[in-house]
Amino acid sequence: FIKVEEKKNNLPGTMPFDLSKHNSADSHVAREMLKRLEKDMKLHADMENARRVPAILGLMESDFTPLSANSPDAQILGSLVAKGIATLEKLIERLLRLRQVD
Repeated sequence: FIKVEEKKNNLPGTMPFDLSKHNSADSHVAREMLKRLEKDMKLHADMENARRVPAILGLMESDFTPLSANSPDAQILGSLVAKGIATLEKLIERLLRLRQVD
């Protein structure tokens, strides 16, 4: 019932601009700071790109669009809630059966 969503857009591991040629980047401290920023950008991008988002099967992201858009349509919201409850009830039922087998 759980799947892992693949990320659609990976973050780049490089800065979107080059400051190394800037007048203020001539000093040792500035060069070291730029190296640190480049390493931090790569580390952050690698961590984010490796991260996976778990999702419950049977519930799609599009199912929640009316919720996030604060839709006043109670019928749609009720339908989504009912679908979510039914999926979770199936999951609980299967987990209980699996526990009995164990």
